[in-house]
Amino acid sequence: MHRISKANNRRGWTLIEMTIYIGIASVLLPIVFVTVAQAMRASDHVREQSESASSLERLARRFRDDVHEAAAATLAQGGKELVLTLAGERRIRYKSTAAAFERTVKAGDVTQERDTFPLPSLAPGEFEVRSDPAEAVLLLRVVPDAQPQPGAGGRTLKLTAGIARNHRFEKQE
Repeated sequence: MHRISKANNRRGWTLIEMTIYIGIASVLLPIVFVTVAQAMRASDHVREQSESASSLERLARRFRDDVHEAAAATLAQGGKELVLTLAGERRIRYKSTAAAFERTVKAGDVTQERDTFPLPSLAPGEFEVRSDPAEAVLLLRVVPDAQPQPGAGGRTLKLTAGIARNHRFEKQE
């Protein structure tokens, strides 16, 4: 006679095996979801810091170039706005808002350029003109908020540039 073993004839899982699999999955899935969420948050934070650093670098380069080219500087709105006067009726206006600096270049009444430099973790900046007998120095200062966001640096950004530096070595006739 031919015997069939019960072990070979079994199809599917028992209720106890399914309960064990579901229990293991219910422990592991939340751990995986939390880990993936933290990785995504970290990625967003790194991207935001990178964009902020890039924006600050662009602002620093533009600010110094503009101030060095300027013949005169005027402060307005209690140091929240700076107007640089250049040759050929060109004016460059820097304005500090709650989360960004706005730069506008005008020739006469025509707007030639408009840039925005976002500063997400910093408070609005202010401009200051320091007069020295040798040269006028323009200072842009941005101080972090009194209650910074988590992970925001507590550093103060200071950019200084000498007014009319590009004109210093021109020949006087």
